[in-house]
Amino acid sequence: MVGVHKRFPGTHAVRGVDFALRAGEIHGLVGENGAGKSTLMRMLAGVLRPDAGRIEIAGRPLPPGSPALARRAGIAALAQEPSVVPGLSAIANVFLGQTLSRAGFRSERRMALRFAELAAELGLSVDGRAPAGSLGPGAQKGVEIMRALQQGARVIVLDEPTASLPPADREALFRAMRLLRDRGASLVFISHHLDEVLALADAVTVLRDGAVVHETAAGDTTTDRLVQAMLGHALEDEIEEEKLEARLHDVVGAEEVIAVDGLTVPGILHGVSLRVRRGDIVGVAGLVGSGRTTLLRALAGAEPAARGLLRVQGAPARWPRSPAEALRLGIALAPEDRRRQGLVLSLTAGENIVLSRLGAAARGGLVRRSLVLEQAGEQADTVHFDRARLRAPARVLSGGNQQKVVLARALRRRPDVLLVDEPMRGIDVGAKAEIFRVLRALADDGTAIVMVSEEIEEVLALASRVVVLARGTVTATLDGPEADERAVLAAMFRFDRESAA
Repeated sequence: MVGVHKRFPGTHAVRGVDFALRAGEIHGLVGENGAGKSTLMRMLAGVLRPDAGRIEIAGRPLPPGSPALARRAGIAALAQEPSVVPGLSAIANVFLGQTLSRAGFRSERRMALRFAELAAELGLSVDGRAPAGSLGPGAQKGVEIMRALQQGARVIVLDEPTASLPPADREALFRAMRLLRDRGASLVFISHHLDEVLALADAVTVLRDGAVVHETAAGDTTTDRLVQAMLGHALEDEIEEEKLEARLHDVVGAEEVIAVDGLTVPGILHGVSLRVRRGDIVGVAGLVGSGRTTLLRALAGAEPAARGLLRVQGAPARWPRSPAEALRLGIALAPEDRRRQGLVLSLTAGENIVLSRLGAAARGGLVRRSLVLEQAGEQADTVHFDRARLRAPARVLSGGNQQKVVLARALRRRPDVLLVDEPMRGIDVGAKAEIFRVLRALADDGTAIVMVSEEIEEVLALASRVVVLARGTVTATLDGPEADERAVLAAMFRFDRESAA
């Protein structure tokens, strides 16, 4: 890629980037959210057309803006979230658009054999007959890689592939990536987990504000140097500072905003109890499948089967049966999947922010653009979102900026309780520190926060109290200094040990 530029309304996303990928190489591409990484790769995959510059594959020009021609040139781009057809089998997903036949007839046997060959080649264990939607995220990612290989991909772009994967699936993915590299494929690995990048990549390119600011062999750099290149300055250990402040933040005598007893969602949650005080940050920790997300969805009125006793500011309340009812109780949710559940991607950032109180941005029954920008701007300031990007479509924003928009919209209703599900997933170290500061400031102003994260370090860094779930049951509630990684892990696995006994 030579001298590539791309502009969107209100932002120059990619600025004259030169990027080279060699055969048999894993190339790490890192940078803050909004640095231009995904935009650059979407141009390589033909999804976006560059405004200037050129792209060559094996010395031949790649026609811009055509996903079909990019695929024919051997380029496959795998997005952060798996893109499988849930109702089709894993085998059918691998052969989408490229069915194998014999004597002019579709051959299920040939496809099953080829599927088994691909899985063995990558060292993956995937049930080919199972519906793709029933597979775990790691297996779905494997299906996508197999599909890319079946299409003849020589260049594979993996954009935050480990963001939603448990540790075992991450290791399986890394083994497959190394096998592909060793057999001559070229991979671009985009990740905010810099330790993973340095462990896997042969070379690393750093983007900042849409431009290349650093290129190096992976063995010649460190995470600290990469962070400094990403941010333009050294990063103080802000998370540790926030952790210290959280430990010192005393909410013992504060008003109890919500109290939950006996919360049950059939098959998922079993008699969960929870107390949240004003200014409190309660972290919810647990393994995948423990019921973390269901707990927040139930509190937010998004689980119609939820049953339990609820008190809001000391008064009994009917359990909310819809998000609208929860909002009337002062409970707002920033959901886990910001792209599918938190945003209308076709609308601008500003329009997304005002959606929660659209009437306030209208006069005479008509929404006024000037009011949208004015009111969205005021809310954007509270989450450190750049007002210059309010006119940008939500779909082109970085993960960190999308997360800020989701938070801004939830806060526009001035909730007493803010539920945040995986607020740090898929965002860079700088954006993560900003989100930490935003949540801490909200708590200091009296907002009660319940936060879910699969990363124990994030929970411990922010929460004044940690509730641990295992198989839908609370196994521990850890306050202040007694909450450390060892105690949380012990509570996560206690249920299994007791069940086995």
